[in-house]
Amino acid sequence: MKKIFYSSMCCLILAAGCAKEEETGPDTGLAADDHFYVVVDLPQPQTRASMGAANDEEYEFAWDDADEFGAVVYDGSEYTLHKFTQKSGKDNIFGTDTFVPEKDASYTWYLLYPYDESFMVSGDLSSSPVVNVPAQIAGCEPDALTHLAVPFYSKVETEGFDSFYAVVQNPLAVLNISISNMTGEELLLSEIQVSGGLSGDFVLDFTTGALTSQAQAASGFTISLEDEDISDDETQSYYLTCAPVAVTSPIEVKVVTDKGEFSSIAEYEEGFAFQAGGVYTIDVECNPMAIKGTAVPDGLAELTAAVENPAVYAWAGELSAGKMSIVLPQGEVKPADGTFGTKSNYTVASEYVYDIPAMGDYRVVLDTENGTVVVYNPETDLKPFEVTWYEGGNPENEAHTAVVVDKLWIIGAGSGNWGDGAEQQFTPSQADPQVLVYKGGKLGKVGGQTKFSVAAGADWYLGSYFNDTDGDGVHDTGDGSDSGNKIKAQVDVPNNAGWIPMYGGYDMRECWWIFKIWPTTLIIDLRNMQLYAVEE
Repeated sequence: MKKIFYSSMCCLILAAGCAKEEETGPDTGLAADDHFYVVVDLPQPQTRASMGAANDEEYEFAWDDADEFGAVVYDGSEYTLHKFTQKSGKDNIFGTDTFVPEKDASYTWYLLYPYDESFMVSGDLSSSPVVNVPAQIAGCEPDALTHLAVPFYSKVETEGFDSFYAVVQNPLAVLNISISNMTGEELLLSEIQVSGGLSGDFVLDFTTGALTSQAQAASGFTISLEDEDISDDETQSYYLTCAPVAVTSPIEVKVVTDKGEFSSIAEYEEGFAFQAGGVYTIDVECNPMAIKGTAVPDGLAELTAAVENPAVYAWAGELSAGKMSIVLPQGEVKPADGTFGTKSNYTVASEYVYDIPAMGDYRVVLDTENGTVVVYNPETDLKPFEVTWYEGGNPENEAHTAVVVDKLWIIGAGSGNWGDGAEQQFTPSQADPQVLVYKGGKLGKVGGQTKFSVAAGADWYLGSYFNDTDGDGVHDTGDGSDSGNKIKAQVDVPNNAGWIPMYGGYDMRECWWIFKIWPTTLIIDLRNMQLYAVEE
């Protein structure tokens, strides 16, 4: 059980003369130390958490040894301000040595915590004191009491010099910012940012407890932290004070960490009101790029950046029947069209769920650069590159063989093998099975002629590009005719030159790559017929 305290709006409890913890003299009402003492309590909240705060949490508040509050006392003719300080060893008994009550007088007390020397109430109560609603944390430590220096107020009427007992009221609401670390590592939290006019200077009405904005922080507020750590798979609540307001637009909460920014948008119906003393939960999930839900193995699976394009994140594997969401640090991905196999633009929302109807192989591809997303089901999934080649490259001959291309054979001086070639394993990209990725040690040989075949002894090659618009392996002149010759094309491949056009087809004996590097990353995009090479 997590014990977080804060003060809640409550009913004023008055009992003149009931505070007998301090013996007062028969003629002055003062204690032996010449102080006038009162008892002021901060009770438990009357309203349990709203908007889904956990029911097993207790919220408590305790005074701090250094707490002081102000009391404007009206004796029927004038208003005077007095500072009340906590009596040593008595956490809810406060006294002052600047006020001496009279036995037959009537008094109206206006209590305001914390003490402010500028606190005053006008004679006709047409203007009430201005209180500041601070952007501050109300508490976050489990099983501990944390001090909360926010406004509390009360109005008390008494007769004579008897002490009194009062329960102050809290004019504020509380946001429970519930932060879940799902990154797989410890998270260091440095800021919590909350949008909207929830803090600033407000006029307090002592009769109703209402706060009227005087200088509202319309752009929101920021809580700065000292790199507080949240362990992996831990949820930590931070309770932030705010002014009671009627919500007119979504409230966004952003947390700044050592692993980037994560945010959540809490959507409320227009006119929904944060009430004084209420607790309103906003969940912020610090997710990696991931999919989650009942359909996902173990409930969560991380999207990985594609080697061929680091702005594209993908996942491919088996899903069960159930629910699935695509989560970003900012929220959940909401496609304009959630039809399986349809690429569409997306926005970020507080929630969006895909219904996975049956177990099968699915693929999720998220393009953060272009703002598109697509979820493939077994019927719409991208198919790998497949080649059928014929003896001598003649389609009229009996089919030689067919192969799904997921690995290649390197042929030529770059591999040291001029025959069937040297087999080299590539990994199909999770974003597209027609993109083959090699990442590892140095591949091939610098300066040697190199091309690839789709299988040992195959007549279907991937080589340097030449102008062959009709696909007959003959060089086209560009004027609508061709040279009638198979051409010899040797294309240099420098380091990190970007995407280079590539040709695939039969009988490309002289279409070589001349690698000027030893690639440690080699990407062959069969869908778009292009090659990318990097030596790191």
